[in-house]
Amino acid sequence: MPISIVLSGLILTVQALSGNGLAGAAWFSVVNAINAARLALARHQLKEPGVQDDLTRVWLRLRWFGRLALLAGFTWSFLAVLTAGYTTSQASLHLIILAGISAGAVTYGSS
Repeated sequence: MPISIVLSGLILTVQALSGNGLAGAAWFSVVNAINAARLALARHQLKEPGVQDDLTRVWLRLRWFGRLALLAGFTWSFLAVLTAGYTTSQASLHLIILAGISAGAVTYGSS
C-alpha cells in the first residue's frame, strides 16, 4: 500500500499541474482513505490474539478485506474519468502507472 500512496500522489501532482487539481485531490483522498481502512483492518487483526481460531471472525474479516480491495479497484478505475476516457495529454502517464500498480498487485498476490 505504500506504493499506492506514492503512485496516487504522482497522479495528484500530474492532475494539479494539468489544471484538474480539485478532481485529482478528491480521487487522491478516496484512494488513500480506502488504503487507510485496509491498513487499519490489518493492524486490528494483529492486535487480537486468538482470533485466528474463530473461523466465523476470520471469514468476516476476509470479506471486509475483499470489499475494500474491490472498492480500491473501482477507485483506481476512475482514472478514466480523470483523463476524459484517456484522451487527455497526460493519459499515457496514467496508463503506465495503472499498468504498473496492476502488475504489482498480480505479482504480490501470487507470491
